[in-house]
Amino acid sequence: MFALNFIAILWQARGVDRRINVLDRSIAVRFDSFQQVMSAKFDSVDAKFQAQTQGLFRVEQVLDARLKHFEER
Repeated sequence: MFALNFIAILWQARGVDRRINVLDRSIAVRFDSFQQVMSAKFDSVDAKFQAQTQGLFRVEQVLDARLKHFEER
């Protein structure tokens, strides 16, 4: 009787272990997907900041040229 109980406990433990492994893989896939989405969002925001920086740099150059022009007068 003891051997049957022991075998039943081992069988149940293996089933729980399999379920935990499936859940672990599922969570890993979800985190990877989330990481890819967030990485794309950060890249998008970074690109927008770079574009704004370039625009401000051009404005700065124009203002410097105008100021230089006024100083020469």
